[in-house]
Amino acid sequence: MPIANRLARFFRQFLCCACLCLVWAGTAAAADKLLDLGAPFQPGELTSNERTFLQAGLILYADYDGPLNGDWNRETQAAMERFFATSNLPGPVPNWAALLMAFDTDSVFQVRRWKSHHLDHMGISLLIPFANLEVAENNVSFKDLDSSLEYEIFRNSKARMDKYHSRDPADVASIEKQRDEAVWTTTASYEDRLVYIYSQRLDDGRWATVGIYASRDDARDFALVKASIMRGYREPVTASDRLNKGIDHVVLKLDRLARAQEAAAEEGIPAEPNADEAARNAVATGFAVSSQGHVLTSLHALEGCAGLKVSGHPASLTARDPEFDLALLEVPGLTVENPAAFARAPAALNMDVTVAGYPLSGILGGFNVTRGAVTSLKGLAGTGVTVQISAPVQQGMTGGPVVNHQGEIIGVVAAKLDAKKVAEIIGDVPQNVNFAVSGEIAQLFLFQNGITPSRAPEQAVMVPERMADHLSGFTLAIACKDAGN
Repeated sequence: MPIANRLARFFRQFLCCACLCLVWAGTAAAADKLLDLGAPFQPGELTSNERTFLQAGLILYADYDGPLNGDWNRETQAAMERFFATSNLPGPVPNWAALLMAFDTDSVFQVRRWKSHHLDHMGISLLIPFANLEVAENNVSFKDLDSSLEYEIFRNSKARMDKYHSRDPADVASIEKQRDEAVWTTTASYEDRLVYIYSQRLDDGRWATVGIYASRDDARDFALVKASIMRGYREPVTASDRLNKGIDHVVLKLDRLARAQEAAAEEGIPAEPNADEAARNAVATGFAVSSQGHVLTSLHALEGCAGLKVSGHPASLTARDPEFDLALLEVPGLTVENPAAFARAPAALNMDVTVAGYPLSGILGGFNVTRGAVTSLKGLAGTGVTVQISAPVQQGMTGGPVVNHQGEIIGVVAAKLDAKKVAEIIGDVPQNVNFAVSGEIAQLFLFQNGITPSRAPEQAVMVPERMADHLSGFTLAIACKDAGN
């Protein structure tokens, strides 16, 4: 689903604007005006870097094609208002809406690992998605494997640079050129692709050139990179601590509102089933991502199930994503006091991790915890959707949480490498080669399906004994009724 459509769907489906404005209109004036969620968004209250980050969001989601420079003018504000008007939010944009855009922008930036990169030898800065980047052997061209986005970066003479900008193929639909003594740009649009060439003069008389290419399907990625190119050094384009604080404030309010609505509709809470019996019948593991009975797990672990139970409660499959191998279950009557919270930063190489689940239910029949590390930031075939972990994983632990040393979710157990089959092929037995869907992908899946992921506050490292107790609070056993039964 395109990013813009996904965010628009989120607002239409889950944010009843009239209700939220009534709920938050009475929010007391906060010391930080950004935390007055019902108040109109005032870009002047933000720093230049914070405005730059929101401009990046507008480029990705809206029809904003202006600069990425932190200057919030009428064009920028109009683009924001047009976008939210299409999401049933006409009139002045409130702070909570701007913060939700910041949240989604931050999620996408973390998944794609968009970073501002400075080319020292050329004096140019630009945004690059590093999550799944393929660099050519000549080191002057590279491609984003998650999209059609391609880059060329090189230095050449004035004559060669002039020739490079002068190419006007017959199939060009439109072309725009700007020239001055120090900077040349060419923007070309074709039936199926977009091209942008930026060149700037260096002190030695040569010219540094960046070429950006993409299909029309990736026009917003193309626009983001185009807007990010600048002379000199650019500050990192990231969500500030202040924006993250505001995001947490919005999430808390949404959670309270959801709880109030749930309590109003609830007529009674059924008795808790026998948890030990549920563990003995487990075929997979999941973990609570809300206090209202939403459970995240692995999709392939549920194949062939005619019915599901989570910790003994009947459950229904409400959302699935075969590409990411994720499933969302809804479990009426299940209450979890402290659902799982996601880490603010992606998994790092060699990070210590802990995995929880209910393995080998017919033999062990209980809650199990293993420990290991992140051994690669890429999964099978080099995909950026999963990370590789060394923590031991047994049958039945699929779908369980992978957490960092603070107990924050950084992944969802996805698969265990079949050691026997690999040994037959390569003649060696791999040890503890397991995979987990990255926490950023999991957050996007939840956000896409109406669940606002909880983000962990800053907290101290947990001792192992405390970690096990922490994980047991939201890790759940999933039982399956076979379709043939």
